[in-house]
Amino acid sequence: MEVISKDKEPYLLSSWSGGQPLWKAYWLNFVLTGSCVGRIGDWISLQQNMVAIVAYLFFAVLFYIWAITSVWRCSKNTANVGWGYLARAVVIIGPAVGITAPIYS
Repeated sequence: MEVISKDKEPYLLSSWSGGQPLWKAYWLNFVLTGSCVGRIGDWISLQQNMVAIVAYLFFAVLFYIWAITSVWRCSKNTANVGWGYLARAVVIIGPAVGITAPIYS
């Protein structure tokens, strides 16, 4: 069952607390916005400005903590509980693979 977001709570806070539908938390917060954050990181790394790179890394870590937590907490807000379990698996396995990939290459 989808939970309708609270009108009074801002979107970012509502996502963080699990008040958004899973499709929004996964596709908008994690996939779409995460891709944009990644592309910004690619561009910043080309600038070779250490202050900008450190600031970006700080922002990116905060963003991904928010995005993963949002998906995890919103995973119950779907008609098919299988999608919730799949979304949880993706937000755990995906970053784990990304972190360990440089070790094995």
